[in-house]
Amino acid sequence: MSTAWPAESPGPSQPWGDLEHLSVQRDPGDVTGVVLVTLDLPERRNSMSEEMTRSWGEVMRALATDRSVRAVVVTGRGRAFCAGGDFSWLAGTPDAGVPELRERMLAFYRTWLSVHDLRVPTVAAINGAAFGGGCELALSCDLRLMDESASIGLTETSLAIIPGAGGCVRLPRLVGAARAKEMILTARRLSASEARDVGLVHR
Repeated sequence: MSTAWPAESPGPSQPWGDLEHLSVQRDPGDVTGVVLVTLDLPERRNSMSEEMTRSWGEVMRALATDRSVRAVVVTGRGRAFCAGGDFSWLAGTPDAGVPELRERMLAFYRTWLSVHDLRVPTVAAINGAAFGGGCELALSCDLRLMDESASIGLTETSLAIIPGAGGCVRLPRLVGAARAKEMILTARRLSASEARDVGLVHR
Protein backbone atom coordinates (compact mmCIF):
# COMPACT_ATOMS: atom_id res chain seq x y z
CA MET A 1 0.00 0.00 0.00
CA SER A 2 1.36 3.41 -0.96
CA THR A 3 0.06 6.71 0.33
CA ALA A 4 1.25 10.19 -0.60
CA TRP A 5 0.81 13.19 1.64
CA PRO A 6 -2.77 14.49 1.28
CA ALA A 7 -2.69 17.41 -1.14
CA GLU A 8 -5.25 19.37 0.86
CA SER A 9 -3.23 19.20 4.08
CA PRO A 10 -0.62 21.81 5.06
CA GLY A 11 2.22 19.30 4.84
CA PRO A 12 5.96 19.55 4.25
CA SER A 13 7.40 22.05 1.79
CA GLN A 14 8.62 19.15 -0.39
CA PRO A 15 6.06 16.33 -0.16
CA TRP A 16 7.16 12.86 -1.15
CA GLY A 17 5.60 10.82 -3.91
CA ASP A 18 4.41 7.24 -3.60
CA LEU A 19 5.74 5.35 -0.60
CA GLU A 20 6.62 1.66 -0.58
CA HIS A 21 5.65 -0.53 2.38
CA LEU A 22 4.70 2.56 4.39
CA SER A 23 1.54 4.64 4.72
CA VAL A 24 1.01 8.06 6.26
CA GLN A 25 -2.21 9.58 7.56
CA ARG A 26 -2.56 13.19 8.61
CA ASP A 27 -4.90 14.17 11.46
CA PRO A 28 -6.33 10.67 12.13
CA GLY A 29 -9.72 10.93 13.78
CA ASP A 30 -9.61 14.69 13.19
CA VAL A 31 -6.85 15.10 15.78
CA THR A 32 -5.11 18.18 14.43
CA GLY A 33 -1.35 18.05 14.08
CA VAL A 34 -0.97 14.30 14.60
CA VAL A 35 0.66 12.17 11.92
CA LEU A 36 0.13 8.40 11.91
CA VAL A 37 2.92 6.45 10.21
CA THR A 38 2.08 2.79 9.56
CA LEU A 39 4.60 0.12 8.61
CA ASP A 40 2.77 -1.57 5.77
CA LEU A 41 4.18 -4.97 4.85
CA PRO A 42 1.88 -7.28 6.83
CA GLU A 43 2.65 -10.42 4.85
CA ARG A 44 6.22 -10.19 6.17
CA ARG A 45 5.23 -8.94 9.63
CA ASN A 46 6.30 -5.43 8.65
CA SER A 47 9.98 -6.33 8.51
CA MET A 48 12.23 -3.42 7.55
CA SER A 49 12.66 -3.97 3.83
CA GLU A 50 14.99 -1.90 1.70
CA GLU A 51 11.99 -0.15 0.15
CA MET A 52 10.39 0.54 3.52
CA THR A 53 13.67 1.90 4.82
CA ARG A 54 13.94 4.31 1.91
CA SER A 55 10.34 5.48 2.40
CA TRP A 56 10.86 5.86 6.15
CA GLY A 57 13.84 8.13 5.54
CA GLU A 58 11.83 10.33 3.18
CA VAL A 59 8.97 10.66 5.66
CA MET A 60 11.21 11.43 8.64
CA ARG A 61 13.07 14.12 6.70
CA ALA A 62 9.78 15.73 5.70
CA LEU A 63 8.33 15.59 9.22
CA ALA A 64 11.49 17.12 10.67
CA THR A 65 10.86 20.34 8.73
CA ASP A 66 7.06 20.47 8.99
CA ARG A 67 6.24 22.93 11.76
CA SER A 68 2.52 22.05 11.68
CA VAL A 69 3.22 18.57 13.08
CA ARG A 70 2.58 18.29 16.82
CA ALA A 71 3.05 14.53 17.39
CA VAL A 72 3.93 11.39 15.43
CA VAL A 73 2.47 7.94 16.09
CA VAL A 74 4.13 4.83 14.66
CA THR A 75 2.35 1.50 14.33
CA GLY A 76 2.19 -1.59 12.12
CA ARG A 77 -0.47 -2.92 9.79
CA GLY A 78 -1.85 -6.35 10.55
CA ARG A 79 -0.80 -8.60 13.40
CA ALA A 80 2.74 -7.27 13.93
CA PHE A 81 4.27 -3.96 14.87
CA CYS A 82 7.61 -4.83 13.28
CA ALA A 83 9.50 -8.12 13.16
CA GLY A 84 12.83 -6.35 12.72
CA GLY A 85 15.28 -5.93 9.89
CA ASP A 86 14.89 -7.77 6.61
CA PHE A 87 18.41 -8.93 5.95
CA SER A 88 17.62 -10.74 2.72
CA TRP A 89 19.12 -7.82 0.81
CA LEU A 90 22.49 -8.60 2.37
CA ALA A 91 22.40 -12.03 0.78
CA GLY A 92 22.19 -10.32 -2.60
CA THR A 93 25.83 -9.21 -2.26
CA PRO A 94 27.60 -12.35 -0.98
CA ASP A 95 31.00 -11.03 -2.07
CA ALA A 96 30.70 -7.76 -0.14
CA GLY A 97 33.46 -7.14 2.35
CA VAL A 98 33.15 -6.02 5.94
CA PRO A 99 33.70 -2.29 5.20
CA GLU A 100 30.92 -2.25 2.60
CA LEU A 101 28.50 -4.16 4.81
CA ARG A 102 29.35 -1.91 7.75
CA GLU A 103 28.51 1.22 5.77
CA ARG A 104 25.23 -0.28 4.58
CA MET A 105 24.22 -1.25 8.09
CA LEU A 106 25.18 2.13 9.54
CA ALA A 107 23.01 3.85 6.93
CA PHE A 108 20.17 1.44 7.77
CA TYR A 109 20.46 2.13 11.50
CA ARG A 110 20.71 5.91 11.09
CA THR A 111 17.65 6.01 8.86
CA TRP A 112 15.42 4.14 11.30
CA LEU A 113 16.72 5.92 14.40
CA SER A 114 16.03 9.34 12.84
CA VAL A 115 12.61 9.25 14.54
CA HIS A 116 14.48 10.03 17.75
CA ASP A 117 15.58 13.37 16.29
CA LEU A 118 12.08 14.69 15.62
CA ARG A 119 11.31 17.72 17.77
CA VAL A 120 7.79 16.59 18.62
CA PRO A 121 6.55 13.79 20.88
CA THR A 122 6.70 10.38 19.23
CA VAL A 123 4.58 7.38 20.23
CA ALA A 124 5.12 3.72 19.39
CA ALA A 125 1.69 2.06 19.26
CA ILE A 126 2.81 -1.57 19.53
CA ASN A 127 -0.05 -3.58 18.08
CA GLY A 128 1.75 -6.94 17.82
CA ALA A 129 5.20 -8.50 17.78
CA ALA A 130 8.03 -5.96 18.15
CA PHE A 131 11.24 -7.94 17.75
CA GLY A 132 14.83 -6.98 17.01
CA GLY A 133 14.87 -3.75 15.04
CA GLY A 134 11.15 -3.38 15.73
CA CYS A 135 11.87 -3.29 19.45
CA GLU A 136 14.69 -0.80 18.86
CA LEU A 137 12.36 1.39 16.79
CA ALA A 138 9.91 1.42 19.70
CA LEU A 139 12.73 2.25 22.11
CA SER A 140 13.59 5.26 19.95
CA CYS A 141 10.14 6.78 20.50
CA ASP A 142 9.29 8.95 23.50
CA LEU A 143 6.28 6.89 24.59
CA ARG A 144 5.38 3.23 24.10
CA LEU A 145 1.81 1.91 24.28
CA MET A 146 1.33 -1.84 23.86
CA ASP A 147 -1.62 -4.04 23.00
CA GLU A 148 -2.31 -6.68 25.65
CA SER A 149 -1.65 -9.50 23.18
CA ALA A 150 1.63 -8.08 21.85
CA SER A 151 5.17 -9.14 22.74
CA ILE A 152 8.53 -7.41 22.55
CA GLY A 153 12.20 -8.33 22.71
CA LEU A 154 15.69 -8.03 21.24
CA THR A 155 15.47 -11.45 19.63
CA GLU A 156 18.22 -10.96 17.05
CA THR A 157 20.78 -12.32 19.50
CA SER A 158 19.28 -15.77 18.90
CA LEU A 159 20.64 -15.36 15.34
CA ALA A 160 24.08 -14.23 16.57
CA ILE A 161 23.32 -10.60 15.62
CA ILE A 162 23.88 -7.80 18.13
CA PRO A 163 21.15 -5.20 18.79
CA GLY A 164 23.04 -2.66 16.71
CA ALA A 165 20.27 -0.07 16.35
CA GLY A 166 20.66 1.34 19.84
CA GLY A 167 19.20 -1.56 21.80
CA CYS A 168 22.33 -2.10 23.88
CA VAL A 169 22.22 1.56 24.94
CA ARG A 170 18.55 2.44 25.27
CA LEU A 171 17.27 -0.74 26.89
CA PRO A 172 19.51 -0.51 30.02
CA ARG A 173 18.43 3.11 30.49
CA LEU A 174 14.81 2.01 30.67
CA VAL A 175 14.90 -1.28 32.55
CA GLY A 176 18.31 -1.29 34.24
CA ALA A 177 21.51 -3.09 33.35
CA ALA A 178 20.67 -6.45 34.95
CA ARG A 179 17.29 -6.84 33.24
CA ALA A 180 18.71 -5.58 29.93
CA LYS A 181 21.50 -8.15 30.05
CA GLU A 182 18.97 -10.90 30.63
CA MET A 183 16.84 -9.81 27.68
CA ILE A 184 19.79 -9.34 25.33
CA LEU A 185 21.74 -12.47 26.24
CA THR A 186 18.74 -14.79 26.24
CA ALA A 187 16.68 -13.12 23.46
CA ARG A 188 13.74 -13.26 25.84
CA ARG A 189 10.36 -12.02 24.67
CA LEU A 190 8.28 -10.05 27.14
CA SER A 191 4.51 -10.01 27.23
CA ALA A 192 2.73 -6.66 27.41
CA SER A 193 2.19 -6.95 31.15
CA GLU A 194 5.83 -7.88 31.76
CA ALA A 195 7.03 -5.00 29.58
CA ARG A 196 4.84 -2.60 31.53
CA ASP A 197 5.99 -3.94 34.90
CA VAL A 198 9.69 -3.45 34.09
CA GLY A 199 9.15 0.03 32.63
CA LEU A 200 9.76 -0.87 29.00
CA VAL A 201 6.32 0.38 27.95
CA HIS A 202 4.13 2.98 29.59
CA ARG A 203 0.67 1.47 29.18
